[in-house]
Amino acid sequence: MKLSNLVIMFYITLLMVSCSKNDDATKTEQKIETPNARQQAINDYQNMFVAAKVNNFTWNGNTSNCTSGTLSKEVLDKALLRLHYFRKAAGLSNNGIVFLNDLNNKSQQNALMIKANNKLDHFPTSDWKCYTAEGAEAARYGNIAFGLSDVDNIDLWIEDEGSNNKEVGHRRWMLFSKATNFGFGCTNSSGTLWVINSGASKIPLPASTPKFIAWPPANFIPSAVVYPRWSFSIPVSSYPFQVDFSKATVSMTDAAGIAIPLLIEYANTIQSIYVGDNAIVWRPSGIKLNCKEDQKYKVNISNVMVEGNPKNYWYEVTIINP
Repeated sequence: MKLSNLVIMFYITLLMVSCSKNDDATKTEQKIETPNARQQAINDYQNMFVAAKVNNFTWNGNTSNCTSGTLSKEVLDKALLRLHYFRKAAGLSNNGIVFLNDLNNKSQQNALMIKANNKLDHFPTSDWKCYTAEGAEAARYGNIAFGLSDVDNIDLWIEDEGSNNKEVGHRRWMLFSKATNFGFGCTNSSGTLWVINSGASKIPLPASTPKFIAWPPANFIPSAVVYPRWSFSIPVSSYPFQVDFSKATVSMTDAAGIAIPLLIEYANTIQSIYVGDNAIVWRPSGIKLNCKEDQKYKVNISNVMVEGNPKNYWYEVTIINP
C-alpha cells in the first residue's frame, strides 16, 4: 500500500474536455436524485470536507532527537471529520468509527520514522533512524504517505494514485464495510492512518451496510473529490469474501447515452488475503470535472459472482461543482 509523494495528476487533460448540459436524462434515473439530495451533498461537503481544513499546521516534533511530536485535538478531530465525510458520502455508517489514543500514538511514531528516513516501507527494520517497535507496528497495519501534512493525507489515500496502487487498497481500507477503530499521526511531510484491525473480516456486516460501496459514489458528488480511479466493492459477511470480479465487465455512459472509454486496472478474485471489501477498479477517460452544469454518468457492472451467483449492478454518479 505504498503511496509515492509524487502524485501524477490528470486534471489538466480532464479539464480540457468540453462541457455540455445534461438535458437528456436516462429513463432509469434513480429516485434518490432529488433537489434535497443535491443540497445534502453540498452541505456535507462544506460541513465535513471543507470544514476539516487545517490552517497553519505546525509539527512540534524533531527528527534530530527522534521526538515524534503530538497532534492537537483540533487536528485529530478534523482528520476524523475528513474520514467521516468520505465514508458518509459512500453510504457507510460512521457509528463506532473513532480514533483510539493508543493507535494515534503508534501512528505518530511511524509518521516520525517516515520523515526521518525519507522513505516509505510497511516493514521498516530496526536500523531505521528513530525506529520504535510501536511505529513499525503502525506501518504494518496502516496507510502510509510521504509528501503531505495533516488531513491532506486523508484525501491522498482516497485518491490512491500511483502505479503501485491499482487495487486502491488505501481507499478500500478507509471505506471498509467492517471498519471499526482507526488511528492517525502526521508530521509536516508524512502521515500514517491505522486501518487494519485483527478479526474485523469475521465480524457480521453492520445492519446499515449498503449493497455496494463505490467511489465516486452514486448520487451527487462534488468534482473536487472525483479522482481518476473509480472503484466498486461488494460487502459480504462470509470470509474469505465470496465476491469474484475476474470475469466482470464495466461500462459507462454519459447523460446523452454516449459510451465513456475506460480501462479496468484491477479485479478481485476470491482469496484469503484481503484489502477491505473485494473490488474492481477502472480508469475512465473524458470525465467532465470543470463544468458549471451537473454531469451525470451511468455505470453498469455485469457478471459479478457473489456467493456463487452472477449479479449485475448499475448506478448513476452526478458530478457537481458547488
